[in-house]
Amino acid sequence: MYVRGLSTRDIEDLFCKVTGGQMISKSAVSELSQVWEADFQRWRNRCLAELEPLYFFLDAFYLPLRSGTNEREGILAAYAILRSGKKVLIHLALGGRENYDSWLAFLPDLTERGFKEPALVISDGNPGLKKALRQIGLPVKHQRCQRHKLLNILVKLPKVMQAEMKRLVQQVFWADSYEEGLSKGRASIGRLPSEQAALKLVYAVASTYARNWRGMVVTAEQLEQIDRVVAQGTPLSDKRVAVAVG
Repeated sequence: MYVRGLSTRDIEDLFCKVTGGQMISKSAVSELSQVWEADFQRWRNRCLAELEPLYFFLDAFYLPLRSGTNEREGILAAYAILRSGKKVLIHLALGGRENYDSWLAFLPDLTERGFKEPALVISDGNPGLKKALRQIGLPVKHQRCQRHKLLNILVKLPKVMQAEMKRLVQQVFWADSYEEGLSKGRASIGRLPSEQAALKLVYAVASTYARNWRGMVVTAEQLEQIDRVVAQGTPLSDKRVAVAVG
């Protein structure tokens, strides 16, 4: 219950409501949390030399960590797929806004504990992280996270097109070879196959944005002025029309 977010007071009160009496005290829950604290410190300082990383993933997520504010702070996370196929959590640390300095403090801690060079590093397009990787001199290949890249693509499309584009992008990513992936990518991002397909795409994009278009305020007085000008047969190029619609 503590791990799932209940406070020590919440846990104590819950047991009282369920059992009608006090089964565990707030201090007992605090003692358990201290055990987890010691376990966490051993984990974050452990030697990493025995791990055989194949793929190394770096990312951050944001949580409101401090009382009195709802501002979210970054938590940097690293995990790996080992050569055995096992997936393991490598390290966690506070990271502010996930910038260059945060990652530069995060990564050397791993190498100092013996973390071996993986075959591939996977991350989002965060420029601070990429700069930090270069700074510490990791001579490994870096790949943009497929999920992040896919989201970056889909967010630029209307919802009616997203499922089809997702299928096309995944088809490119899972190609059997680089050449095949390149060919499929060019075929799926190139010119549209027909006039109808082009019009359908233009309609999908335009109608999506049109729902958020803002009009203009036209008063009754302005409408009367416009109607008078139109009734007089004044050419639209006449300056008085511009004055009338103001």
